[in-house]
Amino acid sequence: MRWKCTCEYDGTYFSGWQSQPGGNTIQDHIEARLFWIFGKKICIHGSGRTDAGVHARGQVFHFDGEWCHGADKLLRALRCGLPNTIRIINVEGVESSFHARFSAKRKCYKYYLLEAFPGAFTFRYNWCLGNRCPDLTAMQNSTKYFYGKHDFSAFCVNRGDGSEQDPIKTVCEMGFEKFERSIVFTVIADGFLYKMVRMLVGSFAMLGMGKISEDTILQMLHTGKRVVNIDAAPAQGLFLHCVDYRSF
Repeated sequence: MRWKCTCEYDGTYFSGWQSQPGGNTIQDHIEARLFWIFGKKICIHGSGRTDAGVHARGQVFHFDGEWCHGADKLLRALRCGLPNTIRIINVEGVESSFHARFSAKRKCYKYYLLEAFPGAFTFRYNWCLGNRCPDLTAMQNSTKYFYGKHDFSAFCVNRGDGSEQDPIKTVCEMGFEKFERSIVFTVIADGFLYKMVRMLVGSFAMLGMGKISEDTILQMLHTGKRVVNIDAAPAQGLFLHCVDYRSF
């Protein structure tokens, strides 16, 4: 039986999604719980990796396991024994052809910036800009060039483990919104490269602060080459918001 699960997590104190020898990843904790439930090693397959410090509101994973007590009881069993910062939201049985990663049609990420210095309840979930106030109009205007299919080679980082992906991705939504001192960046695409969202936010932030021009961003987008040094935005502001499996 194949099970599709949706979970949320605070990534602050975890070493990312994908299993590592240290055992402190989201995948490691969930698989440890599954071992306790099923009495054997069960491997889960996520919709994608998130890095250390990155959060999720709608990460999806699947696994195969024989369970005859229904999805509701499996959900309750999974929720017990996990750290409080990992919560399974939903469990449902699916066809064996479903794959959390390869069946996904769209993913939505949100990145949060705050025009303030870090506070006790804000630093974990925002890039706190201190007294810097970027030009949001310039940032928003530049997002229109990213709609559609593009080579995002200039807006990613090579993992160095041979897992490089096709750099051509299709963006169907991208933009900034401001709520008082909070700035929210949303991007929806058919796939994402390693650190792609954080590199995009870092680029737009540099534009908004007058450190690079719109022409520089366009040159990187059109050539696929990073012509200036750009730092990825900090991990703590990034959330995997949801994964969409509907056909369009």
